[in-house]
Amino acid sequence: MIWMDILLFILLITCGYTDLRYQRVPNIVLLPAALLSLILHLWQGGIEGFFSWSKGLGVGVALFLLPFLWGGIGAGDVKLLGVIGALKGTTFVFYSFLATAFIGGLISVGILLYQGKLTQTFKQIGMSLKIFFYSRLSVWNMPGLDEESKSSVVFPYGIAIVLGTIMTYWVM
Repeated sequence: MIWMDILLFILLITCGYTDLRYQRVPNIVLLPAALLSLILHLWQGGIEGFFSWSKGLGVGVALFLLPFLWGGIGAGDVKLLGVIGALKGTTFVFYSFLATAFIGGLISVGILLYQGKLTQTFKQIGMSLKIFFYSRLSVWNMPGLDEESKSSVVFPYGIAIVLGTIMTYWVM
């Protein structure tokens, strides 16, 4: 199990650096980590290790699939969470996902506060929710908000994934 932890921290450090520096989580890092974790799982658990690896990978990818399809995160972030799941399993990746969402929210609020857009953003969210609920949940496309969202706050979400995973590791 120590090899999984070592591989996890090498992955987190490398992906955190590349996401900060280049705004990318590269496949050249993710693919070898996924394959090495598969080998370690097979070595430690045989066929059960393979199923553990594949379930962790699948859950990790599935957790970020909707945010990716909605354009909120990049494919590298999805694959990174998948590899974290492949390394540490379904329970760990689920808690990592929750911690990542929390940390990502804090980072977003901090950026909005720094840019002076926090109040405006909360007003837009409130207006959206008001329209959505007054329309009895039938309005899905709100035309006036699309133009304003083009100036949305963007940051390398891999950093939130790295910090959320480290937080999960310490707690578990």
